[in-house]
Amino acid sequence: RIACIVHGISQFGRPAQSDWTVCHVNKILQETIDMLRFHRQAKASQIVTGLVDNLPATTGAKDQLAQVFLNLGINALQAMPNGGTLTIRTYLKADMICIEFADTGVGMDKETCSKIFEPFFSTKEDGIGLGLGIVHQLVDAHGGRIDVDSRPGCGSMFIVSLPIRETSKLA
Repeated sequence: RIACIVHGISQFGRPAQSDWTVCHVNKILQETIDMLRFHRQAKASQIVTGLVDNLPATTGAKDQLAQVFLNLGINALQAMPNGGTLTIRTYLKADMICIEFADTGVGMDKETCSKIFEPFFSTKEDGIGLGLGIVHQLVDAHGGRIDVDSRPGCGSMFIVSLPIRETSKLA
């Protein structure tokens, strides 16, 4: 448990922009979805995708964006202990690439939603409360934002919005 906490805290660092590369969000998402399909709780759930074609590239740390997407996907699957549907889609909104994770799980009340990005806050019996804190930090480090909409019994929707950045300097 201590090793897990230390690893999680080490991930709070911002990625050095010198390490950033061209990122194709749909490709990173597809690789993440392929991993999610092997998660033990994915067997009882359906994963539906709606990835918009010709999504522009951006820049960032691919492994950190993959960590964000994997964490959100696993959390969504865990929020549906009896199965359900996880819908993952991408779209453009103004100058942002939006990545949406929507589940049909247990949902959260407003008080819980207000705390979920705080380090060490968890609603899981065996959770350590670093997952969504790390997600928030990594999205912030990429100049993006993460929003949540949830109601008890109605599931949750997390939307990651990342800025579209010039990639020609890195190509």
